[in-house]
Amino acid sequence: MSLQSKVRRAFVGVSRAAFNTAYRLSSRAATRGDEVVLLSRQADEPSYDFKEVARAFEERGWRVHMHLKKVSMRHFPSYAAHVAKEIVLLSRCKVAVLDRYDPVVSLIDFQCESEGEQASAAFEDANTAACPA
Repeated sequence: MSLQSKVRRAFVGVSRAAFNTAYRLSSRAATRGDEVVLLSRQADEPSYDFKEVARAFEERGWRVHMHLKKVSMRHFPSYAAHVAKEIVLLSRCKVAVLDRYDPVVSLIDFQCESEGEQASAAFEDANTAACPA
């Protein structure tokens, strides 16, 4: 394994630990409500699809947060602030919608947090449970 590969693995491990710690702390401080967060790391403005998804949730009484930013590691302070806000939003929402792969979401260990409740009415038609039986 090359040095570059080892450094990348170490960075992912440190990021995973930091994101999970921040998520757990934020989850303890926040109460989960009927909130949905729409996440995009590819655009600064919502797409037509995101607008329609947001409208559908709002019509059902949900609070919608759009967290959109074309991010780049070149601007690390801005990226770090974006990640911190994303983790807080994820700790408060019941539903997250992503337009593409998101490394923050992929590195957080989301435990089953619904305590046996069914998923929201928005997804009941698909018979989707928040936690597998």
